[in-house]
Amino acid sequence: MAQVIAIQVQSRAARVEARINDIPVYVNRDEDFVTYGAPVHEFLAGDEVSVELILFPGADPTAPRAAPAAGAPGPSAAARLRLAVFEEGDKMTFEAGRTLAELTLAHDPERPDAWPRVATASARLPDPGYDWRWARAPVLSLDAPLRQGLDALVAHLAQAFAARDGATLAAFMAVVHQELARCYPAMSARFMAEDFANDVSTGAGIEDWRPRPFDPEATAYRLVAGGRMVECLGRDGLPLIRTETDDLLTPERDPNYWGIGIMVGLNGRALEVWR
Repeated sequence: MAQVIAIQVQSRAARVEARINDIPVYVNRDEDFVTYGAPVHEFLAGDEVSVELILFPGADPTAPRAAPAAGAPGPSAAARLRLAVFEEGDKMTFEAGRTLAELTLAHDPERPDAWPRVATASARLPDPGYDWRWARAPVLSLDAPLRQGLDALVAHLAQAFAARDGATLAAFMAVVHQELARCYPAMSARFMAEDFANDVSTGAGIEDWRPRPFDPEATAYRLVAGGRMVECLGRDGLPLIRTETDDLLTPERDPNYWGIGIMVGLNGRALEVWR
């Protein structure tokens, strides 16, 4: 890979959500100073890309752009998002690379109650030639039949997760690993699948394995990627397939769990995990 397209996020005293092409690629619940960076090739399609930064997203995970905000923003709240191109081997710093798009948001003393705050931008880039399933999938509607299908799929995956059945979960993640291997060829799909299955089978080394039972009444399915995928979250905004949170901590701020976040699309009549 000669060049790497990556997202960078810095936040201070703020909760943030960052999206690429309407796909959540980073969510921060920690109101300390945080710096994040990662390649985003699996979220690119065509020669145009959109970026979005949400500062103090809405408390309802299905409506992150809508009030009321989750948390109480203070005067020092601020966040910055940068989409940049790096040469392979470059350090992923804000000073390196070529900026494609950049967004900043901060507390506005003239609008202290205007939360969430949202900023968007778009950029052109050479078409990477990717043909991701999500990019050519039909737009979905979260109607009753789709919700029933999602419930059945997530219940099955949660059962495999609880049993530490890494092979079953890896099979359902096959498209994820195959497409990741296409844009990051240093790792093969087989290697990623085996590594993932091993993590699940060993419970990521967690001694007190407490898988969270799937509760269809606690789901917060939300459409992403322009309605072409569904992100499977609970009402707390955390993945539906995960361990229980640490009771000694504050779950909404420092959940301390291990889980598998999934985004699902429709291939013909079958729901598949695509991200």
